Amino acid sequence: ARGGDGTAANPYQLSDIYGLQGITDRDRRAGVFAQLSYQLVSDIDASPVSGWNSGAGFRPVRLAGNLDGQGHTIDGLFINRPSGHNVALISYWGGAVPSEPEIKDLNVTNASVTGGSQTAILVGENSGGAIGHHMSNVTVSGTVETETWGAGVVGRFHGNLDRSTMTNVHADVSVTENGTGSAVGGLIGEADRYTTIMNSFVTGRVATDGYAGALIGTLRNNNVSMTNAAWDIGTTGRSDAIGYTAFYTPTVTNTGSRTTAQMQGSLDFGLGFSLNNTIWATGNDLYPYFGWQYA
Repeated sequence: ARGGDGTAANPYQLSDIYGLQGITDRDRRAGVFAQLSYQLVSDIDASPVSGWNSGAGFRPVRLAGNLDGQGHTIDGLFINRPSGHNVALISYWGGAVPSEPEIKDLNVTNASVTGGSQTAILVGENSGGAIGHHMSNVTVSGTVETETWGAGVVGRFHGNLDRSTMTNVHADVSVTENGTGSAVGGLIGEADRYTTIMNSFVTGRVATDGYAGALIGTLRNNNVSMTNAAWDIGTTGRSDAIGYTAFYTPTVTNTGSRTTAQMQGSLDFGLGFSLNNTIWATGNDLYPYFGWQYA
């Protein structure tokens, strides 16, 4: 890290792929669990990791705290761990009361992630428990290949005593499941206890012989909600938001499929909501993007 002490007030400052690989949920000075905060202070070229670890690439890290991208981009992330569990940039996202961890203002582009189960680009699984986890203003693009259970953004996302939220997230990820008997989703593979998706959309293909949803692969609880969410029915190849609901009933508001033409060049997808124009921007033949991406 270039600076900081890991506290919420003074996060560790990350400027390159080596700093990113150093994210941890342990205080190395004391050797104990620690809730630490990190922030990107520049864009990060992650492409050199393709030659790391005998071709396995980046080693997924554990985070028990916050990651603030500050509008920066991680480009070219490569992870090839086909027998691994929770394979993603962040394998496990934990935390501790009373604070609720947050990942925000981050772009991850041109990523390639291959795993065995709960595979995604950003997070394999969050801890849930007594605290909520919050993800906002995030874009991810690239490819995900998994044997079972996978997604574009988070493999398994859940709260428990408090709600976990995903707000203003765009996934343009090709998600492919090579095994059978599980489910994959454009945003989340498994949505469990008190999970909320808001103001988010998917434009990448979601492919499997099992269950697949444009937004969520499968539900694990009734207390899952989707509000102001959309997906491109042409590019995702999916007609349903959720691949497998079992006997659970989510709360769904202003959510549905759109054509490419309906989703490009406008912040209003015609579903009863408009994306916030202080956060999002768009242009002819473009999906919405964050205003700070091209400022």
